[in-house]
Parts: sequence; C-alpha cells; structure tokens
Amino acid sequence: MFRIRFLKIKNQLKIMEKEKKIKKIITRVEDKLYDEIERFSQEKDWSKSKLTRDALQEYLFTFGTPVKYIVCSASEYQFLLECLNEDQIKELASRSYREADKFRNYLIKDYLPIGDVDVFKLGFKPHLEILIKYMFKGENKSFFEKIDKITKKNSLIIFGEHKLGLNFSKYCKYFLIEFLSPFEYKLQKETLEKSKFVVEFGK
Repeated sequence: MFRIRFLKIKNQLKIMEKEKKIKKIITRVEDKLYDEIERFSQEKDWSKSKLTRDALQEYLFTFGTPVKYIVCSASEYQFLLECLNEDQIKELASRSYREADKFRNYLIKDYLPIGDVDVFKLGFKPHLEILIKYMFKGENKSFFEKIDKITKKNSLIIFGEHKLGLNFSKYCKYFLIEFLSPFEYKLQKETLEKSKFVVEFGK
C-alpha cells in the first residue's frame, strides 16, 4: 500500500515539475561578484540562472534548518575521527543521526509533495534518496569519492569510496544502522576498509 502511495507521489512530483510556475527575482550585484558568477558559470558550464537557483537552495538548506553548522575540511574531519576509539565513533554517529533527524521531515516534504502524511509510512526509500542527495553527495561538500546503493525486496546494500581512513568507514556503518532502524532493517554483513565500505541490511 505504501509502495503504491510512494509511486503515486513520484508521478505527481514529475507532473508538478512540468507544471510548476516560475517566478523571477531581479537583484543588483557589484562588479566583483558578477565577475565571480561569470567565471564560475563558465567553469561549470552552467547558466547564471542555474547557479543562482542552486546557490539560494544551498543557502536555505544551510541556514533554514534547525541544525547549526561549522566548516570542517575533509582532512580535519579525518584527524578528529582518528582520535576516537570504537565507542566514541559509535557515539558520534548517534549524535549525527539525532541532528539529521531534526530536519528529516523538512527535507522529505521539500522533496516530495506529501502534505501531512507521516514520512515514516513512506518506507525507507525516499529517506535514503534524501540522505544520499543532501548529505552524502554534493560537489565540494561530500567526503565521498563515490556512494551508491542496491535495493531489493527485503535487503539493501550501500557502498561508498572515500579517502578518510578506516574510522570514517566505521562511522558510516554506525550512522546507517541508526538511520535504517526505524524501518526494521538490521545490519547483516559489513566490509570496512580504509578507503571504502560495503554494508548490507535486511529484514
């Protein structure tokens, strides 16, 4: 039933994407900022409109949610993780999950036109899509070289590649255990290495 509901929502989303109304915003910028926009647009082969839209969405995602951020480079984060023991890595992953959970509803309802539906009743798939889209991917803000998933009827495999060491792979494992626990998925198998991880969950 919920799978049918989710498929209907996805179809509705596609229709809304085609039919959504576009509004224009006109703003003034200084020459220096305009030159930076021009340079960045050319480097990425993006239109200025796309760059502006993406920049506004990123700003609202960063400052429009209940979670506060600090800037941390990949090398800094790797150093911090290497200072932690197993229990501390697990606790850090648990804290990360609790912080992410604060704006789960915000992101799901921004991603799918579901109204007041309980987001947990949609199953794990839209939650996983949001996790990968907003938190595990993104140019210059993701610590992953690659991350993807394989979903089957009652099992899920998530695999990622990175350059942050074994403790980061452990952190990802513990985070995903908590993330998937509301959907009754349990860790079945794991392969954790310095530059990659593979975790398999099942019911």
